[in-house]
Amino acid sequence: MAGIVIAQSAMADGNDPLFETHELLELTLHAPIKMINRKRDRSISYPATFSFRSGDETVNLDVQVEARGKNRRKRTVCKSPPLRILFDEEQAEGSIFENQTRLKLVVQCDPYNKAYESYLVREYLAYRILNEITPRSFNVRLARITYQDTDTAKARSNLAFFIEHKKRLANRLGATHLEIDQTSAVVLDSSHLNQTSLFQLLIGNVDWSATSIKTNECCHNYKLFEEGDKLLSIPYDFDLSGLVNAKYAKPDIKMGLKTIRDRRYRGYCRNNNFLDENIKLFNDKKAEILDLFQASLYLPERKKKTSISYIEAFYRIVNNPKRVRQVILGRCHKSIMVEVPIATIRL
Repeated sequence: MAGIVIAQSAMADGNDPLFETHELLELTLHAPIKMINRKRDRSISYPATFSFRSGDETVNLDVQVEARGKNRRKRTVCKSPPLRILFDEEQAEGSIFENQTRLKLVVQCDPYNKAYESYLVREYLAYRILNEITPRSFNVRLARITYQDTDTAKARSNLAFFIEHKKRLANRLGATHLEIDQTSAVVLDSSHLNQTSLFQLLIGNVDWSATSIKTNECCHNYKLFEEGDKLLSIPYDFDLSGLVNAKYAKPDIKMGLKTIRDRRYRGYCRNNNFLDENIKLFNDKKAEILDLFQASLYLPERKKKTSISYIEAFYRIVNNPKRVRQVILGRCHKSIMVEVPIATIRL
C-alpha cells in the first residue's frame, strides 16, 4: 500500500513516519475485542497484533492494547472505549510506527451506527484545523481498522485515528512535557494561548481549561510543555464540541448554553493584545480550514455543509467588531488562577 514504506531519510532525522502524511492507513488489529469492551479496565493490557501492508509484504507487529479514557470509557456513552496501543520500539523500527511506544487510538464510539463515524471524522478534522493554525499542536493520522476478535473470530471495520504522543510532540518542538499540578496564564505563551482559545471558539468547545486542575495533573484537556523560556498549553479531546455535535454531548447549562452548538468564549483577557493578529491568522487560514471539510472523503455531503456553515458562523463573529466586543472582549476570562504571580506557580 502506498505511503507505508518509509524512506531511509525519514528514519535518519528522528521524525515520526506515522504523521508525515495524511493518507488513510489500512490496518488489522487482532485482539480480544469483546473482552476489552466488556471489562474496560485501564489497568489491563491485552496481547495483540497489528497487521498492515508495506510494499509487497505484510508486516505483523506484536503490541499491547488497553482501554483508556474517561467519559467515552463509560458504557452509557460508548459501546467501544478508546484504546491505547503499546509498541515494542525495537520491533517497530523500520515500519510506519518507527519511534512509537504508546499511542492513543480514538475509535468509533458506536461501531454499528454510521452517525458515529461522522463524529469521529469531525473530531479528527478539528485536530487538523489546529494543525493549520499552529504546528504547536497534536498531530493525528486517520486509519481504517479491521478489528479481528481473537476469541470469537468476528470482524468489523471502522475508521479511527491515532494521536501523537505527548513526548513525541515535545521532541518535535524541542520542548519538555511537564507533569505539574498547577499553572497560570501569566507563565503561558500568550499568543499561542490566544490562538487555542480562538480555536476552541471556532469548534464550539467549552470542555477545557488551560490552567485549572481537574485531576492530579494540570490541565483539563490541555497538556503542558516547556519550550525554551516559554510554557505552552496544548489542547486535545474535542468530541464534546459543537462542531462534532455528538449525540451524547450535553450543553453546559452553568455557562448559559442551551444547545451543544452554542458558542462561549473562554479565552483570557490578559491575552487580548494578540487578538487582532490571531484573527488575521485565522482569516489567512480560512480557505485551508474549509478545504479540510470540502475535500474530505469520509464525510457525507450533508455533514460537510453543516460543518462548513458552523465554521462560517465563527468567521462572522471575528470579522464583525461589534460581535468581537460582545462575544470575545465581553466574555474573556479573569480569575485568581489567571493572574497568580509567577513566583507562586509550582514548576
